[in-house]
Amino acid sequence: MNLPLHAAEAFSRRGYLALPGFLAEHELRQLADQYGLLEARAKEILRTVRDESVGLADFYRTHPGELIVVPERDDPRSVCRFEYVAGSLPAFRQHHVEKIRRRIGELLGEDFVLFKDKCNVKSPGGGGFSAHQDIAAYDSFGPSYHVTAALALDAATLENGCLEVAVNYRDMAERAREIRPTGFGDLPLFDSHRGGPRNGDIVDEIQAALVWQPVEMNPGDVLLFDSYLPHRSAVNHSATARRVFFLTFNPSRYGDRYAAYYMKKSADYGNPVFHVSTPTRHDSAGQETAREFKQ
Repeated sequence: MNLPLHAAEAFSRRGYLALPGFLAEHELRQLADQYGLLEARAKEILRTVRDESVGLADFYRTHPGELIVVPERDDPRSVCRFEYVAGSLPAFRQHHVEKIRRRIGELLGEDFVLFKDKCNVKSPGGGGFSAHQDIAAYDSFGPSYHVTAALALDAATLENGCLEVAVNYRDMAERAREIRPTGFGDLPLFDSHRGGPRNGDIVDEIQAALVWQPVEMNPGDVLLFDSYLPHRSAVNHSATARRVFFLTFNPSRYGDRYAAYYMKKSADYGNPVFHVSTPTRHDSAGQETAREFKQ
């Protein structure tokens, strides 16, 4: 598919862009097959740590390069998300990552490389993701700007907790903690909680001033958004999962940091910098260790 007319202008103005029908039917079937392989490995890892009575942090310290699984906060047997997808499944990188990477380069006129990736499963009853800006989780790793592609494997609806985006955040510069020069515009960074169960959540008074718009998606659709766009999603109230892959890219001039990012995550799995505004458990007491990752 080609980019819509005036796509670059729309993305620059709003911080997000919908690309409906991004995957063809055969590509969507391929993605579903790849998800099946990844899900099986994720469940196997959770069974292993449970059967061997080891923590996930200990498991990943001794298993670098493994698919990284994060369970639901309220059910350690249920997969909330898994990460290191392209590193675990080369076919995923070769097709889906490359197709999206090329499209982002066309949109912004600059080459991008994969920074991180994940799939949020959001099973029936699965927890929602509180309002946050992704840059709060990425600041410790160098690049000042990122673009994420949300790639829907399932329909994302109001009932199952589709993504919601803040449509007015670029008009709220006077409420920002900082205006960040990014090379793609000067963008607002808002106050957020640091550590504790609300780590990364945008503070309530800012959340209340943001205007939220749900973005429903069909399987195979893509939503591109930058790392300053406030977004959130609700609990899945449906009877089926809402599976969405999130592929995050940084401008290639900052270097390829994918392997280094996941090496650090394997070594310090519980660090709150890796658990921003998610329905997961993390080590709030370790929040200051994020300073070690400053580049």
